[in-house]
Amino acid sequence: MQLYQDQQFENIDYTINFLSKGEYENCSFINCNFSSTDLSHFTFIDCLFENSNLSLVKISNTILRDIKI
Repeated sequence: MQLYQDQQFENIDYTINFLSKGEYENCSFINCNFSSTDLSHFTFIDCLFENSNLSLVKISNTILRDIKI
């Protein structure tokens, strides 16, 4: 599984450009659209989702630890 650390993602529409499956640690997602995307089997640790659309996201077997929305 790919590890992404200390990265910032801005203004990305993940309904068109899919997020790479992996573990995201201390990452920021700012003004991103995740609407109805499948984030199953991802790991998000100490991540920030600021002004991002997370409506109807699928999160089966997803780890969400210390995230901020």
